[in-house]
Amino acid sequence: MKPLELTTALARLLSDAELRSAFSGDPDQVANQLPIRDADRDAFFSLNIEELERQAKTLIEKRLHEVGRIIPQTIQRLGCQASTEFYRYANQHWPTGYSRHFEDAIAFFDFLIANGNRHNVCHSERNWLRFGVSQRRFAFHLVPDLLVGKKQRRSIQFLYRQNDGTPRQFAMYLSL
Repeated sequence: MKPLELTTALARLLSDAELRSAFSGDPDQVANQLPIRDADRDAFFSLNIEELERQAKTLIEKRLHEVGRIIPQTIQRLGCQASTEFYRYANQHWPTGYSRHFEDAIAFFDFLIANGNRHNVCHSERNWLRFGVSQRRFAFHLVPDLLVGKKQRRSIQFLYRQNDGTPRQFAMYLSL
């Protein structure tokens, strides 16, 4: 394995709670496991675990903010649990790349459902997001929670792409 530069090792530590825990207990083992370049070993060993944890927390809070902009109804439904649930999720999953915020939101939906929080997931929001990152031309779903005005409605959610590829939606629901 090619030795890592300090910045790459730092990124791995910030994105991996288990690796930070291992570093806290045995920095030598982690330095060998990664492995760290000889020129960067002294700087690696001088990293402060409390500061690493603080930085990792800040990065997770930024991720939660970005995800919250993408899936606001689900975050609102979670209420004060949103932060706790997102931290549980974020310590297991760290997306990278161009569409990482969308990947993060989709994976967070999956995490919530897998961990018994299906009732807090806004299904119409999840459908819209999954459709947006897909290549599909159209889809429809029966949803219990499409937001129409300020009310949630049981609806048929139609998702489609315009000729230019822009995703759109419309819904049919009964108004009582």
